[in-house]
Amino acid sequence: LQNRGVMRHKNDSEYASKFIILYAGAMGAVQGLHTLLECAAICKNELPDVHFILIGDGADRCRLEELTVKMNLDNVTFMQRRSPESMSEIYDLANALIVHLQDDPLFRITIPSKTQAYLYMGKPVIMAMLGDAADLIHQAGAGLLCAPGNPRALADTVKKLHGFSEEVRCEMGSAGHRYYMEHLSFAQGVKNFE
Repeated sequence: LQNRGVMRHKNDSEYASKFIILYAGAMGAVQGLHTLLECAAICKNELPDVHFILIGDGADRCRLEELTVKMNLDNVTFMQRRSPESMSEIYDLANALIVHLQDDPLFRITIPSKTQAYLYMGKPVIMAMLGDAADLIHQAGAGLLCAPGNPRALADTVKKLHGFSEEVRCEMGSAGHRYYMEHLSFAQGVKNFE
């Protein structure tokens, strides 16, 4: 799974030498994506090869883009929302996928739908949430956990993942994919229902 075109896409792109953290999904107030931008500002100095790609739409996107310019974050790229069918190439660019939601009691019992897509894609996940979603990633062995709304903690988590060998990161991604297939896939759901 890890070798299904990942290097081909990365080597052929402007991101070939970058460590890509991808956020794909809604960009609203509840996602708290200003935390990612503040993390990017830290990484710009401490991890200059780390690059954040944010793809999607939402009520907060324009403000986030303006803030990116104001903060002079040349390590952040916004891309337009794409159809699910065309997302594979974007996922192939990524070294890690990130989920972030503001801390709220309701979100602690919420698992964002992107979590399942991320697990299926077989990439390490940075889960910047508390509660059920974090428990899922921990149980799957699919990535690293981080408290939401804390740019320093998020940067430290990125640094930790960045410091792992490619082999360790691939195993995290593979563990997430296995977990998806064994517990969350449509086929498994039908089997459980039967």
